[in-house]
Amino acid sequence: MRYPGTIRFLMRLLIPVLVLIGSACASPIDSTNRNFGASSSHVLGIAYQYIRDRYIESVPMQDVALGGMRGISAIDPAFNVKRVGDKIRLFKDGKQVAEFAVAPPQSADKWASLTTAVVEASRAYSPQLKAASAEELFKVIFDGALERLDRYSRYATAAQARENRALRSGFGGIGVQIRQEMGVTKIVIVFPETPAERAGLKSKDLILEVDGVAIAGMSLRQVANRLRGANGSQVRLTISRKGVSKPLSIRIVRDHVIANTVIMKEEDNIAYVRITRFNQRTSTDLARAILRARRHMGEKFKGVILDLRDNPGGLLDQAVEVSDLFLTSGRIVSTEGRHPSSFQRYNAGAGDVANGKPLVVLVNGRSASSSEIVAAALQDLKRAVLIGTNTYGKGTVQSVFRLPNDGELVLTWSRFHAPSGYTLQNLGVLPTVCTAGSKFDAAALVDELRSGRHRTVEALQLWRTQNKPTHKRLVWLRKVCPAKSASNDDERALKLAKQLLSDETLYNLSLQLSHASVATR
Repeated sequence: MRYPGTIRFLMRLLIPVLVLIGSACASPIDSTNRNFGASSSHVLGIAYQYIRDRYIESVPMQDVALGGMRGISAIDPAFNVKRVGDKIRLFKDGKQVAEFAVAPPQSADKWASLTTAVVEASRAYSPQLKAASAEELFKVIFDGALERLDRYSRYATAAQARENRALRSGFGGIGVQIRQEMGVTKIVIVFPETPAERAGLKSKDLILEVDGVAIAGMSLRQVANRLRGANGSQVRLTISRKGVSKPLSIRIVRDHVIANTVIMKEEDNIAYVRITRFNQRTSTDLARAILRARRHMGEKFKGVILDLRDNPGGLLDQAVEVSDLFLTSGRIVSTEGRHPSSFQRYNAGAGDVANGKPLVVLVNGRSASSSEIVAAALQDLKRAVLIGTNTYGKGTVQSVFRLPNDGELVLTWSRFHAPSGYTLQNLGVLPTVCTAGSKFDAAALVDELRSGRHRTVEALQLWRTQNKPTHKRLVWLRKVCPAKSASNDDERALKLAKQLLSDETLYNLSLQLSHASVATR
């Protein structure tokens, strides 16, 4: 998917619930056809029903449907739709070309049928709309229907939905991360325990051919699609490897691959673990990595640095399970919405994968969603010291609904709250040790911590009282430690984290500061 800058990042912030709600139709609708009739009305009706019943706020069906009808102007700007009294009127170039009776106020099916009728009538007057496929029409209709909802609610086309499901649950593939440089496709990472690793592929290998077809000139997406396939099927790669004079031909049997999101290295008897996002195997891989580090380091093991910087989030259940790995009791997160099922409480169970050793969490302005759940839980329950800047402030849960056309409707259906009760939406998580500012000096921060004067101490108390903060209060609080994304300060923040884990007294002081009372400090 091609989304520039901030928009691309926002599209990655969605937290789908683990149990997806299935299609109401046994087989997907062919959304490439040129007809837009009863079957399309069925798709719209199911989607409108989800919006009516599941969205976090109550939304009038009229507003949703009128937005969807007006979406056709994205294909042909000559069209407009208005409600006049008890009629829906369709205009082209300012002249009325059709008129329809309004549907009952909250009838999802009737408004879906009306949307379909308006689209069909428009196509009779527009070559552009007539030539559009059903999927192209679904896209503009849903974009218009969801426009008045929050920025995280969206529609994914059938093709986009397949990519989303692969990110969440895996796909048939070989297990590599690829990148294109100067028109050449390079393997960047070979994930462990995957067909690619078993076949002997290595990072920095260059892919020349896939199944005998030269890939020069193909896009990265086209190459990725050729590498993917059904579990058990074979793919043959022609590889160029540095130090090997002739190209290598490597045959690989595809298998179910869930992208690795956990990267660990051992430094100075500390387990440094970076989580890139949260998918179905994140908590399992994290537990294995830390247990492996503990075995390697033995009694010299000092603790864990959990790096969540630039992590956009992912699955809600994985945020809970990752938090639970380090906690032995307490509320991890709670969610609240409009639908009865959206009210959930998630609590920690017994067992600490790090065996109680010190834990430091690194965050920044692009730590969002699931990352914020983990950071808030570990900080509120006095398990970790947070270092970095204010996080993104994405505190809503999205539910993913698979539609009969194989597309997906992603709807915000609840907000989550930290263990202490504050809302994360628009507020984010305030780190214990703030590294924001052009004069970030690790030594000065250590001096502040030793003296108990660090700037976030007072703000953290106020932070935990924010259940429904005003906009003015939000702006003021987020200025305490302004959100920053990855920068040259990264290595200094990591150095500070290592210093805390190497100094038990300093670590404990930092841990206490995040819960200190201003009156007694």
